[in-house]
Amino acid sequence: MHNEPFYKLKDVDVFKWKLSYGVNGNSRLGSQQAMGLYSYSSSYAGEAAGALAQCPNPSLSWETTHMLNGGLRLRLYDRLDVDMEVYNNKTLGLLTDLDVSRLTGDTRVKRNMGSMRNRGIEATIGFDVIKTEKDGLNWYFELNVAHTRNKVLKLYNGISKVMGNKIWMEGVDVNTYYLIRWAGVDPQDGAPLWYDANGNVTRTYDLSNRVPYKSSSPDVSGGFTNTVSYRIGRYHPWRRT
Repeated sequence: MHNEPFYKLKDVDVFKWKLSYGVNGNSRLGSQQAMGLYSYSSSYAGEAAGALAQCPNPSLSWETTHMLNGGLRLRLYDRLDVDMEVYNNKTLGLLTDLDVSRLTGDTRVKRNMGSMRNRGIEATIGFDVIKTEKDGLNWYFELNVAHTRNKVLKLYNGISKVMGNKIWMEGVDVNTYYLIRWAGVDPQDGAPLWYDANGNVTRTYDLSNRVPYKSSSPDVSGGFTNTVSYRIGRYHPWRRT
């Protein structure tokens, strides 16, 4: 018995694929950010004075992102649209403010602190639920979904950077929380319990017990839209013959 494929070549209205690679520079810096600057708006002992306004950093450079992207576009049966893309981006020279010794005259300096990687897949699927060639009702449904993952590959001197309740650490997601883990409530007296840095249950809430814990990056994100339209043709009055 001969089994025919569920589609034929004539059913494919659009078939396209694409592949691209490029490097994108992102400065996010002022033209004088790498220079040592002084301000003369200060005063000392009642006299006009100059003060260091910005520490020099001659090695400061742009962020650079190396982007690899591939995609596929299909339209089948003149009703179904599929648009899918995969990407792998690696960013070098991440820009951020890092703490420095106060002997420099400043507390934080803009630096290139490391590298990170973003990779994922995005897909958009559209379908003509109701399609009329002429006048009438048309209904188009579209669904888009995305899955992405990121990882910090390298940091300046391998030192993790804490930012509020999150942490940048080599080998983990850039949106990783830095928290004291909740262990529940003691059933005997209702006292709150936490885990220490070694995973032991404790009654003491201590910031030194913070650890990298989970991430705010979603596993899947997306949405959908419905477009409904109704077209009425021209009015043709009755004619007597």
